[in-house]
Amino acid sequence: MSKIRIMDQTLANMIAAGEVVERPASVVKELVENSIDAQSTKIEVFINKAGRESIIVQDDGVGMDKEDAILAFKRHATSKIFDQHSLFYIESLGFRGEALPSISSVSKLTLETSTGDVGTKVVSHPNEELEVSYTSARKGTIIKVEDLFYNTPARLKHLKSDYTEVANIQDVITKLALAHPNIAFSLTIDGRTTFQTSGNNKLIDIIASIYGLESAKQMTSIELENDDFTINGYISKIGLTKANRYYMTILLNGRPIRMNSAINAIIDAYKTFIPVDRYPICVLKIDTDPTLIDVNVHPAKHEVRLSKEESLISLIKEGVKEKLSSLVMNVKSVTKQVNVKIIQPKLNLEVKEPITSSYKEDIPLVKKEWTLEDKDEVNIDEVVSNESSDIKNEEVNNEVLQEKIEQVIKEVKEPSYNEIIIENEEENVESFLNKLTVIGQMHGSYIIASSDDGFYLIDQHAAMERINYEYYSKVISDNRYITPLLIPLIIELSISDINLLKERLNLLESIGIKAELFGNNAIRISEVPSWMGNIDVKTYCEDMIDYVLKKNPKSVLLIEEAVMTLACKASLKANKSLTMEEMQTLLIRLGKCKNPNSCPHGRPTMIFYSKYSIEKTFRRVG
Repeated sequence: MSKIRIMDQTLANMIAAGEVVERPASVVKELVENSIDAQSTKIEVFINKAGRESIIVQDDGVGMDKEDAILAFKRHATSKIFDQHSLFYIESLGFRGEALPSISSVSKLTLETSTGDVGTKVVSHPNEELEVSYTSARKGTIIKVEDLFYNTPARLKHLKSDYTEVANIQDVITKLALAHPNIAFSLTIDGRTTFQTSGNNKLIDIIASIYGLESAKQMTSIELENDDFTINGYISKIGLTKANRYYMTILLNGRPIRMNSAINAIIDAYKTFIPVDRYPICVLKIDTDPTLIDVNVHPAKHEVRLSKEESLISLIKEGVKEKLSSLVMNVKSVTKQVNVKIIQPKLNLEVKEPITSSYKEDIPLVKKEWTLEDKDEVNIDEVVSNESSDIKNEEVNNEVLQEKIEQVIKEVKEPSYNEIIIENEEENVESFLNKLTVIGQMHGSYIIASSDDGFYLIDQHAAMERINYEYYSKVISDNRYITPLLIPLIIELSISDINLLKERLNLLESIGIKAELFGNNAIRISEVPSWMGNIDVKTYCEDMIDYVLKKNPKSVLLIEEAVMTLACKASLKANKSLTMEEMQTLLIRLGKCKNPNSCPHGRPTMIFYSKYSIEKTFRRVG
């Protein structure tokens, strides 16, 4: 008897579903892409219980007649391609004919569709015959997916939390909305509409809906072109950065894709304009001849193979860099200005810190105004009129702020830094570092200090990191050292990030950051640790939010990450000249640390050169 058998259609579809339907967001992606291919101008998505209970996608596209509606459930049935030539000239989002059979093999699916005449209703359950009937459906298609993965318990078990699954769905919809601003999208989660676009074909409006109005104000349009590619979209000005690269979107012929080479080209273009480890927001729409793209290389079509990729990367890198340079050069010649004041709270509290005051540089309370160029921007006033915002521009008087800060200080118990230092002194015996004699500083980065049996090179940044790390480790979880911000800090995020952050706000509170939701795509931070001094509060909070979103850590891991981040940001940087007294003080304080030999990241704080090794180098000893 033959051991090799042909799989039945249901089993084959379930295997195909393993590649196409990974999670509820995969179902949404496949169905919405079909709606886009059907020339829809309005697409509505309804999600219940994170897609586990039901997913409904409704459009006003061309619809299907009865014959096509039945054929759509057959594997490899498609209206998109017909021969080998059309496989390499794909202008649609879908083309394999796998979506409906794959989805219907792991769920209970109902389709209602009409071309404008009599409608057709098809009900599909796994291992059962299709139920086909007539209906009075309007022109377009409605697909309802219920009980997803009910017959594949292993797949159901491995779904993430509702917040995570919803965030993935939101990410799919927002990316497709960016790719197709001419279509009106709406996303409703458990009866609440969380995202909606007008379909007015204005990309800046979509950006404002996803990333927030204030972020949209700091975007500038870009248009690039060579013989093979046309690019248009928006990139953020140098005053707007994020803690991760997830705010960078590449759209190729209307398809959101993962393209690391293009993302890296954008990052390289920004390299000399924004701080290290910060990333821009960008939406680049790339159009090219379909024959240059091979879409059939990834089951979910997230990645493509592109001919003449080097030409595209060069165009992006040079074009973005040139655009940023022109913005910097022309900032004084703007004909129209839209004032955007970004308040950066400076915690001017009288708290003794682990860094001597002579090391610090003042951070202004109010950043300089950013300006938007007429020629680079769409009508921002129109965007403002379409979006309500609680964020107001404020004129800030430093004297008034100082009075209010002093009033806040009186109401908040100040941290007793002296108690902490005394505690450290009691725990540590007198260190050999106290006995070193500072000779000088090398390259503005290394302290040279002599001892009886040689000399030490001390990395001043690593040393300050260790000092600050041990200090912050003691105070970070102490609620006595939390203070309200005079002006709450507003941080805009994507709507998918906001959804994830909802269930993790308590993690931020564990490190002294009190945050609450503020509209659809922002959070308001009202309290932060009072001992942060001149650390940039906004950047620190964004870094912690990014860590919480990416890792979803346990509280103890977040505290460790927060302490290491604070220690690094508060420490001396390279090329910082110090006086002899400052260098000697740094060594004394390093000597009081429990582990003075390395920074929190494991790098050495000092290197010892013995007198013997020096004499041997000069051949004074054998």
